[in-house]
Amino acid sequence: MTTLEILDALEAGILALRASNGHRAPRAATGITRASLRSRIARTGLSASEFAQAAGVEQEDLDAWLKGREPIPPWVPAAARMLALLPPAARRTLLRGAAPRNRRSGRTHPFSRIEEL
Repeated sequence: MTTLEILDALEAGILALRASNGHRAPRAATGITRASLRSRIARTGLSASEFAQAAGVEQEDLDAWLKGREPIPPWVPAAARMLALLPPAARRTLLRGAAPRNRRSGRTHPFSRIEEL
């Protein structure tokens, strides 16, 4: 299972437990529509495939949300908002992944250069 599938399963389990204990279930997902999701993705300045990559989801999952085959998970609007708030340079860094800090060596300990001296 992927991390997202595990989180979805946990969320479903929590909702089931709350419902069985007489708690009212929260509103279904976020109420976000497909058109609203498209609009939010456009505000990020990313293409749909770049948004999927930045959000850590498969392109097929995003396509299923946009086509209405699957419900849009509640965390997606928050992820889109966060990406829209990032400056363009930060979005590019997120898409390409963080570069290693020390490209010359695989060492990461702060005192590793002492051995080289």
